[in-house]
Parts: sequence; structure tokens; C-alpha cells
Amino acid sequence: MLESHAAVGRTRMTLLASAVEERSGILKMTHHLAFPGVRDFSDRELRAMADPMGLYQAAAGAVIFEEGSREAWMGIVAGGHVDIRKADRSGSDCLLATLGVGKVMGEMALVDTVARSARAVALTDVRILVLTKREFERLLVTSPSLGVKLLLALARLMSSRLRLTSGRLVDSLSS
Repeated sequence: MLESHAAVGRTRMTLLASAVEERSGILKMTHHLAFPGVRDFSDRELRAMADPMGLYQAAAGAVIFEEGSREAWMGIVAGGHVDIRKADRSGSDCLLATLGVGKVMGEMALVDTVARSARAVALTDVRILVLTKREFERLLVTSPSLGVKLLLALARLMSSRLRLTSGRLVDSLSS
């Protein structure tokens, strides 16, 4: 089970009481959105992934994580919408994306130790499934095949986002 509320840093999110069945049900409904193009996870795998996760809620306007923070967890939006924002060189706040149900945020924190590259802010009231780096690493040890499958899904997600970003950069440079 998730270590504690402190595991997700200094956010304004609240840990909700939830059974593993509820969390695995959320994953069952959203995993195809979170990890498009990845072979489906079985019900058993979804339950094993959901077991160490915590279900959190945050009110509209709450900062979920700050750019530059080092909180080591990722989230899957289970309800509501989250804006991903980044400060430009002048300090202006730029919207990078708005994430809805089933979308993943903060996944890079599971694979590197670099500070967060953007800020996440609840656009509406949100519920988020949280997987900490510690629990992810435990999953890699206790269930290597599932851990590798999840890691591959995260790698594909990050690759897809890098390709999208590269396309946007080229478009920006050519205008």
C-alpha cells in the first residue's frame, strides 16, 4: 500500500480511502487511454498495479506538483482535468496540455531523478491514481514481468510525447 500522504510531496491533494477493487476498476476503465498501443493488461495485472497505488483528490486550482520539484511519483487522471504548464524564459506561464480521464502525468519521475519539467494544476476538481517511485521499484522486483510491461508502456508514452514535441519544435522553427 502507498507509503503515506507525504509520499506525494507538498501538494494540496488528499488521500481518499479506497479499496484495491475500486482502484483496479479505475485502471481497467482507463488503461487503454493511459497507455495507447500497448497490449492490454489482464485483470490480474491491473489489480497488482492498483494495489500499491493511492487514490487522491484535489480541488480546482490546486497545484498538484511544481516545476522544479523532485517528488518521485506519477499519476493517472481518474476524474476531472489537469493543466500541465511551464514557465517560459520571461517567466510567463504557458499551457502545454490539458489532461483528462485516463491520461498520465509525471511519468518521467519514475525513471529519472531530475526535477519536474512542468507544473500540474487541477483545472477542475480531480481524482488521481498515484504510483510512487518506491512502489514502482518494488513492483519491478516482486513482479518483474508486470514491471517490465509497465516500464515499456511508459517508454512508449514518453517516446510518443517526444515525437509530438519534436514536431511542434520544427513547426515553431519554420514559422
